Amino acid sequence: MKYSLIVYGKFCFFKIAETLLKSEKLVKLYTSYPKLLTIETPLRPMMVSLGFLHIMTRLGHRIFPKGGPNDQILKMIFSIFMYWKLKFYDDGADVYMFLGQNGFYKKLIKLLKKRDRKIIIINGSAHPRTRNELMQKLIEQVSWETKTRIIPDYILSNYDHELKLADLIIAPSDFVAKSLIKEMSVIKDKVRTIPFGLDLSSNPIVGDNTHKNKIIILGNVSGQKGYDYINSAAKNFPDLIFEFVGEVERNIPKDKAHKNIKFLGKIKYKNVQKILPQYDALLIASIQDGFGAVVPQAIAAGLNVLASKNVGAIDICSDEIDLFFNPFDASAIRDAISQFYENHHLLRNRAIKRALSPLEFSWMKFMKETENNLIQDVFK
Repeated sequence: MKYSLIVYGKFCFFKIAETLLKSEKLVKLYTSYPKLLTIETPLRPMMVSLGFLHIMTRLGHRIFPKGGPNDQILKMIFSIFMYWKLKFYDDGADVYMFLGQNGFYKKLIKLLKKRDRKIIIINGSAHPRTRNELMQKLIEQVSWETKTRIIPDYILSNYDHELKLADLIIAPSDFVAKSLIKEMSVIKDKVRTIPFGLDLSSNPIVGDNTHKNKIIILGNVSGQKGYDYINSAAKNFPDLIFEFVGEVERNIPKDKAHKNIKFLGKIKYKNVQKILPQYDALLIASIQDGFGAVVPQAIAAGLNVLASKNVGAIDICSDEIDLFFNPFDASAIRDAISQFYENHHLLRNRAIKRALSPLEFSWMKFMKETENNLIQDVFK
């Protein structure tokens, strides 16, 4: 089988593409993510980059919040470009792999289906109707959150059509799979759950079990990532330091952050693994996260994970090592932190032992399982 990849944004999708770029099975990569062009591969000349879209997105986000109308316009431009590109050019792929949905792929997928090509959609997030429900609940509880994150109805309809047309839908977690099936029971037989992976360029540094009194929160600092609830919980732990690593979205009321909350800004992905041993635990309080790529990173570094029950990566966590909570309840976050420090020595030792065991998840394994499902269920 020969693959073509179509990628719009998102770093985790970049990692999947990076894995496939090492394979001779890749025919062509179409992307709006210019960083993919930095990968050393003989297939680089065969790529089509829409890096200007990435630049426009960066500029546009200074006007519109992320997830707002600017994003939708850029996704539409990308989809129109891809449709006309492939309408007049057949790259010879047997399978088109869409790394993520953007709500504007329906016409493009119909074109490819007419040519009898197979379609895989790797859906990294919950169904947009599920995301809308959770976001609406957040907006009702957090006054500064913006309504521009609500996905409009006409795009919801497009998402449904894209899923119906797909031959195989890969979800990285049970959380995502269940939301897709709940909203669209007709696709139940197409959905497979395969956890995202983690490939490390070198052996990770594993932390020790000494008290550091520091908790790390990785990813963009936003309402969707549970900032308000973390801030509320942090006031109960004046001796702990909560350090946010990631870009702070402009609507975040930083001036109201408690004194024990620190904002470290963005750190390069390759450097995150170096700093993780400085912390006791990873806190991920997202109101919804299809997987949460930071979780396997933390596990590999020997950290315990304190996670929202709406984070897909809890599938690879352990009830004996990690703690889970309702993301809409600051007191539940507080209780998880308290329980962790009450059992610090025991839980830290278990987390370190887990990190020293062979990792059970990798991008190569992810792609192999995806292909096995494709062969068994689509090309049967």
